[in-house]
Amino acid sequence: WRTSPVNINSRYDLIVIGGGAGGISATAAAAGLGAKTLLVESAGRLGGECSWTGCIPSKALLHTATTAHQLRSLGAAAEADRISRAALADTRELTSRIARDSDGQGFLQSLGAEVVYARPELTGAGRVEIDGVTVRARRVILATGSSPRVPAISGLASAGCLTNRELFDLEAPPKSLMVLGGGPVGVEMAQAFRRLGTAVTLLTDLESILPKDDIELSALLADQLTSEGVELEYGVRADRAERNGHSIRLLFSQGGQRRELEAERLLVAVGRQANVDAIGLENVGVAVDPGGIAVTPALRTRQPWLFAVGDVLGHDQFSHAAEYEARVAVQNAFFPLRTRADYRWMPWCTFSDPELAHLGPTEAELQKKGVRYRAYRWRFSQDDRARTDLRASGLVKLLGTPRGRLLGAHILGHRAGDLMNQVILGQKKGASLFDLALTVNIYPTLGLAIQRAADHWVGDYTATPWRSWLIRLFTRRAGEA
Repeated sequence: WRTSPVNINSRYDLIVIGGGAGGISATAAAAGLGAKTLLVESAGRLGGECSWTGCIPSKALLHTATTAHQLRSLGAAAEADRISRAALADTRELTSRIARDSDGQGFLQSLGAEVVYARPELTGAGRVEIDGVTVRARRVILATGSSPRVPAISGLASAGCLTNRELFDLEAPPKSLMVLGGGPVGVEMAQAFRRLGTAVTLLTDLESILPKDDIELSALLADQLTSEGVELEYGVRADRAERNGHSIRLLFSQGGQRRELEAERLLVAVGRQANVDAIGLENVGVAVDPGGIAVTPALRTRQPWLFAVGDVLGHDQFSHAAEYEARVAVQNAFFPLRTRADYRWMPWCTFSDPELAHLGPTEAELQKKGVRYRAYRWRFSQDDRARTDLRASGLVKLLGTPRGRLLGAHILGHRAGDLMNQVILGQKKGASLFDLALTVNIYPTLGLAIQRAADHWVGDYTATPWRSWLIRLFTRRAGEA
């Protein structure tokens, strides 16, 4: 994929550094506007972490693991074992095929953008050095992404721990696996490998998994993991890791007691760190916060010509967030009217089985702020389609004001991420709980669960004494007519 050397005389309207979700989106947006745009990626391929070692391979592995899990439940253990043994090789092949079919480079070049694979460095205002050649641009967008964070635990590196970058290179599922971290990556991979036949222990330093999500729903998901045989260990403080033959031993403290566990492999999934090294930020006077690059709401750094988007900002590290930020940054780079990035309703989803989707504040967050609200639930065990599909775990929870304003939504269930898109669009258009209740959903589909949850608000609203009196009055008069 190597491109021709950069022309020293080249001047661009925009240089984008980083070819992940944010960088590709920024390049496409700018080139689509007719701006002369250059994308520089230090790796030999586009797509970034999500395409190669994150979103795509993890979802492929989860799908294969679920297939194996279902086959075992039907008594086809031999076929399930065959699928499990080939799962990681199949994941790598599918990941490569998806990247090849998407042809990000060809798409960007069709828009008129140039793509270069080289290591860039900021050297001055609007100047980027690429393979010893300095090129200039009116604006530069940093989209360098993030890397898995490895905590400072004694012996961890020498013991040979895995992160998401190495995990999918395994030839076969290990016999046993410790997962350090109870966030989305840890939860998804713990369930996937357990379903592939691995003995899995998930360890977290907190008292719950997925602490940013709804407490009730994350607890139900924890019960699901436990029912499948995942061992959950809470309140763990890891002290030391060491190699013990073909295994890794982890020594930790828990509840005032010293403990140790041993497994064939150890996956570290405790978060991400922004990729800010070796890109020349010090050359242009841009400081880095503990989390990542500091920007204004317009996604501009302290230098007016330099913007940043995506994981390098250190928060809301999702591909869809990076794409959104890329559009905001490009608009602010080329147009005088400033657009502010708004994260108040940034959605996300953990793609376990069942999935856990999140939109807006949780009940705990509303309670902390003293916001008056009510929660309206509909369990999938009450939903006809969920029951016919044998996917009746979980529930829809809508949070709203007494007058029906939507405050948040949280869904634990099959395809919860897809279901949440209906609520996301409704929130974007200012829909109330009354609007969601009046939405006509096709029967029988899972989307009816959202409508049914909103119906509870309608029931509460009409059950107040004076509204009940009005209904009785109008009903009586209608009968007399």
